[in-house]
Amino acid sequence: MKRFGTSSGTEIDKEIEDLTPQNTFKTHKYVWKQFTEFCERRNYKLCAQTSEEQLASILKDWAFNMKRADGTEYKEGTVKTIWNISLVTLDIIVTNTTRANENNRFY
Repeated sequence: MKRFGTSSGTEIDKEIEDLTPQNTFKTHKYVWKQFTEFCERRNYKLCAQTSEEQLASILKDWAFNMKRADGTEYKEGTVKTIWNISLVTLDIIVTNTTRANENNRFY
């Protein structure tokens, strides 16, 4: 018996996806939709040329000003969750864009 498995990255990704509750995917999509709507209303442009300083400023504005659709405040725990999901999603997009630009192709 081998000490370490031989699963490929694709197999691992599939297994993680299968184990992730569907509500997690829905929440991520909903938060990303809110974030992009916020950026559009503020005329923020998210692209490969957006600097880290600009991203930090956008995220700070987002964290301070995020509200429910009816304008009421979120609870602190909800703000933290939304912030984390936004940050992780943005990091994935920026990382993949950087990789795509380095490889002269898009994923």
